[in-house]
Amino acid sequence: MSNLKTPTAILVAGTYKKSEAYPNVLFRIQSLIEHPHTIVKEINCCFLAKKQKNNNNVRAFNNPFRLFLCHIMVFVRIILHYRAKRLYIPYPSIFLQYSISLLPKTLRPDFIILDAFISLYDAIVLDRELIRKESWSAKLIFSIERRAFNTADYVIVDTKNNADYYSTLFNLSLKKFVPIPLATDERVFQPTPYIAEKDSVCRVLFIGTLIPLHGIRTIIAAIDILKEHQNISFHIIGDGQDAAYVSKYASQKPKYFTWNKSWCSSEELALEITRSDICLGIFGSTNKTQRVCPYKIYHYARIGRPIITAKTEWVDSIFINSNEMPFSLVDANDPSQLADQILQLARAPKMRLSLANKSNDFFASQLSVSKSTEKLIRLFENATI
Repeated sequence: MSNLKTPTAILVAGTYKKSEAYPNVLFRIQSLIEHPHTIVKEINCCFLAKKQKNNNNVRAFNNPFRLFLCHIMVFVRIILHYRAKRLYIPYPSIFLQYSISLLPKTLRPDFIILDAFISLYDAIVLDRELIRKESWSAKLIFSIERRAFNTADYVIVDTKNNADYYSTLFNLSLKKFVPIPLATDERVFQPTPYIAEKDSVCRVLFIGTLIPLHGIRTIIAAIDILKEHQNISFHIIGDGQDAAYVSKYASQKPKYFTWNKSWCSSEELALEITRSDICLGIFGSTNKTQRVCPYKIYHYARIGRPIITAKTEWVDSIFINSNEMPFSLVDANDPSQLADQILQLARAPKMRLSLANKSNDFFASQLSVSKSTEKLIRLFENATI
């Protein structure tokens, strides 16, 4: 806990959406507001559509005019009304910070932390390859993002691996990038005792956006390998870029397989995880796969369920002692190895119980909102203003 005698005043400003679709934003701001040693004011103009269907494609822009207008409104209010000493810009942060960077230093907030939960350039150019790297639009996004990062005092990322990566990618000091775990809904996702039953059907669950990062094609291939095992059922919840691939497999109407591509509330997701015996992480072969701890890992571990995920640089950086490993690990993009590991765990209830307990301990020690928020507040407290 903070030892300051007086509360730390923090202005939270941006064009963010506080909803289940953006839990890191919602619960990070909430934790700052509820903290006993902070005074938080907000300036927000969400550029996303107010009425959105309940699915995971809500990240689309409403329209360019609204995007521009919201940034102008927040930008002007920061200058005229608050003259903040300490500013926190939640995701999406780069366009607002870029705008602030164009001001003379005397008009900028004294100390700025922005949240780079997702790098726009890394996500759409390098990872998903939706824009060619050589295109003018990719170069523009890179330029805007680099300037935004460079003119902030600190940039929050979710893992040390991402800090290293962004420092190299944007040619900026590593000291600027601070790894702080994401904030999640700990009130809905509650630790639930896992009961490992020997003779019941083993329920395997994957939750997430169907993108290359998550390796959904590897998961589907592993499911197909195990399709004759009647003691294992598979359940996928999510939609996205590779939905057509999942749809093609689902059209064959395989036994013991379900796919729900509709948006689910946090309560519904928590129930699905609680009912599961094995939860699947990420298995993609992209560079980004190596650097991230995906949100699904937070949810699985918070509730306390056995997790199978890929061996990645992030996993290696967190766990030196293999005896402490809270996950069952397989090589990325290897459906045969994934299938073998699922089958092994399905036949080993005691091993599943051990992994369930370890995953919950891992969340409590490294991913809890209280610990990550304390780290963020310390950055503000130690600011030289």
